[in-house]
Amino acid sequence: MSGGESEAAARDRAPSPAPAPAADHGDHRRLHTGLAIELLEGTLEVHEAHEHIEKAHHQNNKRAAILIVGLAAALAITEMAGKEAQFASIAHNINTSDTYAFYQAKTIRSTTLQAALQSAELLPNDGQPETLAASREKQRDAWKKEIERLDTDPAHKEGRKELLEKAKALEEIRDHEIHAYHDYEYAAAA
Repeated sequence: MSGGESEAAARDRAPSPAPAPAADHGDHRRLHTGLAIELLEGTLEVHEAHEHIEKAHHQNNKRAAILIVGLAAALAITEMAGKEAQFASIAHNINTSDTYAFYQAKTIRSTTLQAALQSAELLPNDGQPETLAASREKQRDAWKKEIERLDTDPAHKEGRKELLEKAKALEEIRDHEIHAYHDYEYAAAA
């Protein structure tokens, strides 16, 4: 302190003192509050991330469940179609068998009539009354017509020719249904 200066003037010129410790606590509190907020925000972000992961996991589970339901429905439809094809092939097999049996019955009847016709033609006409010869001729004509009708009957579609065509067509349908049944079984196994 030089000569004329007072102590008060020297104090005014002196640098100001450091902030009071109370101000230090305020900054420290602000720092803790900031850290706490950052920590809470970080925790919220972790929770949000966890919820996002959980949501994605549930969404993936839903997708897997939907895929499984779709595959189960496809399998059920394939099995039903396979059973339908199997039943259809059995039904067509029965129809084919019945048609061939009908064809065989017509063949047996035709063969029997042809044998009777041939036997009747071998019998001699000598010395028989004319009425008996006419009756025999009438019977032979009736047998010939019946043999022709048994061989082909386009009106009723029950001649041997028509029955054979029908049986072959039914065989093709049956075979197609059997192949379809096997295809469905392979598809269900896959």
